[in-house]
Amino acid sequence: RRLSEYGFLFDAPIKPPQIFSWIQKAGDITQNEMYRTFNMGMGFAFVVPKKSVVSVLQMVNGAQVVGKVIKEPGAFLGDLEIV
Repeated sequence: RRLSEYGFLFDAPIKPPQIFSWIQKAGDITQNEMYRTFNMGMGFAFVVPKKSVVSVLQMVNGAQVVGKVIKEPGAFLGDLEIV
């Protein structure tokens, strides 16, 4: 069930820590399932208006832009739907 008509496009995700590559190979797990289950190390994201991006990047140590809100339900990593 979708909670909104909006979704997320992760077009610049963080580089997953090496442990996730090992887990994926050892468990023969698809990339889709890795992102659905483990978020590949990203943890969480702030969703802020475009006008607030620079301020948030300055205030939150290590923050980076990883994607954007889109007018399509779901969560996508490029063309891959991960939710």
